[in-house]
Amino acid sequence: MQPQYDSSPAEDAIAKAVGQVCQSVTPVWPLDQFIAVNPWWKLTHLPIEEVAAQLASRSGAQALMPRHFYRQCYERGEITHRHLQQVAAAHDGVTLKKLLAHINTQRHTHESRLISHLVDGSRDMTRNIAWVEEITHQISQFCAAYFDQHQAKWKVSTEKGLYNSWIKTVRHDRGIGLLMGDPDIHQEFARLPEDYTQLWQQLPDVLDLQSDSYLPYLHGLSLSINGWASWCAYQQQEAERQSKSSTVLEELLAIRAAWECVLYRHYHSKSLHRQWLLSQQQMKDFEQFNLGVQEYDWLWQQALELSYQQSLFAELKKAPAQADSLQPKLQAVFCIDVRSEPYRRSLESVSPDIQTKGFAGFFGLAADYQPQGSYYHRPQLPGLLTPAFRIMESAEKKPVYHRLSIRQAWQRFKHAAPSAFTFVETTGPAYALKLFRQSFVPTSEPNHPVTALADSNTAPLKLVSCDNEQPVSVGQQAEMAAQILTGMGLTKDFAETVLLVGHGSETHNNPHAAGLDCGACGGQTGEVNSKALAGMLNDDEVREALKGQGITIPQATHFVAALHNTTTEEVKLFNAGDNQDMALIRDWLDRASELTREQRSHSAAGQVLSQEKGKSHQHNFVQRSQDWSQVRPEWGLANNASFIIAPRFKTRDMNLNGRAFLHDYDHHQDEGYSLLEQIITAPMLVTHWINFQYYASVTDNPRYGSGNKVLHNVVGGNIGVFEGNGGDLRTGLAMQSIHDGDNWIHQPLRLSVVIDAPESAIATIIERHAHVKQLVDNQWLYVFAGLHQPSRYLHGKWHPVVSGIQEASV
Repeated sequence: MQPQYDSSPAEDAIAKAVGQVCQSVTPVWPLDQFIAVNPWWKLTHLPIEEVAAQLASRSGAQALMPRHFYRQCYERGEITHRHLQQVAAAHDGVTLKKLLAHINTQRHTHESRLISHLVDGSRDMTRNIAWVEEITHQISQFCAAYFDQHQAKWKVSTEKGLYNSWIKTVRHDRGIGLLMGDPDIHQEFARLPEDYTQLWQQLPDVLDLQSDSYLPYLHGLSLSINGWASWCAYQQQEAERQSKSSTVLEELLAIRAAWECVLYRHYHSKSLHRQWLLSQQQMKDFEQFNLGVQEYDWLWQQALELSYQQSLFAELKKAPAQADSLQPKLQAVFCIDVRSEPYRRSLESVSPDIQTKGFAGFFGLAADYQPQGSYYHRPQLPGLLTPAFRIMESAEKKPVYHRLSIRQAWQRFKHAAPSAFTFVETTGPAYALKLFRQSFVPTSEPNHPVTALADSNTAPLKLVSCDNEQPVSVGQQAEMAAQILTGMGLTKDFAETVLLVGHGSETHNNPHAAGLDCGACGGQTGEVNSKALAGMLNDDEVREALKGQGITIPQATHFVAALHNTTTEEVKLFNAGDNQDMALIRDWLDRASELTREQRSHSAAGQVLSQEKGKSHQHNFVQRSQDWSQVRPEWGLANNASFIIAPRFKTRDMNLNGRAFLHDYDHHQDEGYSLLEQIITAPMLVTHWINFQYYASVTDNPRYGSGNKVLHNVVGGNIGVFEGNGGDLRTGLAMQSIHDGDNWIHQPLRLSVVIDAPESAIATIIERHAHVKQLVDNQWLYVFAGLHQPSRYLHGKWHPVVSGIQEASV
């Protein structure tokens, strides 16, 4: 228990600043649950321009592309005079001439300096390692060992917390002083307090820290170790979900602050003192300076986004007023993932008897998955949600725990530090043969042991409660099924066969493979969810109970689980049977797969993916997916730009180039707009997360991406990756996921959300939810109403869109 005492105003102020900084850090998920996340999610209560200026002044981060990028877009005709004039007209004093002159200059933002930066400024950096780099490396290596799950050669004590373990470690590490050419510096660590809360009390006096510098300075410290701060934020989030308390993020920040105390005391001089006082004075000034420097850059960014919106609305104006009345023979419900859009278009083109729909990839099941006989369970839902149910095998079978243990132990041996350079030599010719086979005669093989079990499992799945593992009643299942079918817009006119198509990818030797499976649903494929839902909807008792919910599923209707492999464009069916109708459906799917592969191979992005001459598209895509040496097996969700919430018949005949998330929605069937509210407050936020992970990974890959995939080293089993052997924990996407070596494959645009619903309904929902209103008003995304005559919602008003370009200012 902490001693009770009366805190001073300074201590209250520093504690408040620490709390604010910790609240500003967005979690990052582990590799086996890797999901897309907006790295600035916890800052969306501020206007995006202010956040960009803050990040630039406190860490040098860039939330905008370099000016030469916008100049190239202008030279290619992607940004035209019309777009620039539209932007300029909404801002006093801005002219086309000024915008064109601006883009031919260089952007120079100012970054305030930490004490470690100032100390480095007075050292001979041609002969010494920078303290900034050494501090990051030391903290990073310590955290890798502290949080390690099964890789570290040595394990630090975690009993008394992160800060206390670090203090004990660093006080015995004389190598730091020797490496940095200052062997006496270890004495300063003895002066640090044992408890991190005492460090906060002492910090203002030790560092001569001015009260108005608390927040920007501490935020700058956090950003200097953003990767590990994000991991600690995830640890705290998971602790809170289990009703536990955690201070690990605050302790990490204290460690970074302790390093500043060590350097300030050790190198203290009048010169350093003057520089430090000046740096504190500049913190707020630099923020305002950067805001001004970036003002016209944001107008160019908006012009680029208007260019996309203009082409999108020109296409959406072709939307038919009403649906075709034909009853489909096949209905296929796909995840809203942008990779589904080209496949759905291809599938619909092979027969008029096919109807596709878009719905969230976890199929509305807020569940995790646990193989029978195993203690392990993993999330199968978006990271914003908490599982309420657990999916398990219902058939009695031999426990799989031992199979999991053996495979996991084998993986641990391969990944452990002592095995890193000796694994192949230890296993000898057997592993050499495997490498040879995978290089020249590759085979498909799930990397994760649980994925392998799920893929091979044919037993029916059941839903149980996460709290007590009691089976979910038929009544509960019917209620859940009614909500899901209503969300899909599938409550009547059922086809005889309804496919529930999840999606996953197939890659080898790829630490970020889970991120290609699904950018949102716990980094897993949709296979388990689609199987569980299909089983529920095929159950006679559930169907009978559904009638009480006003939904009657014909006896002839059969739900089939399926999985769309987004790397090879193949669709696999589960428990589908082999009758004549299924043979026809399989033929349709095969034809759609080949059409989609052909389209991909002729696209600008697809041409970058090497093709073997004389081989079919299927052979080349499959070969690529199974090649362990590939660094670009697919482009994932690159170039995503819009989220369209509308009936499918309105977009069916449109080529949206794999850039749109498509969610089925008919506002005429949504009394009270409760379904629209669910879409705006859940799937829309998920698509925003995906959109901004790609956005930030492009605008500043060194800080918010993960660099060169070839140099990745996995940290702590599945925590994350280093680029090389050290530095901060890397977050976000590798360069190979967004750049082809010559050009950016992803164009960083804020998400354009287009909703086919009344303006009043959309506005009411936005105003009702503070976090959604912040995203809209602080311009982290665009919200439009209508497809034929769209208007944009901003600051509580609707602004008409003229000629596909909205008139509202940024």
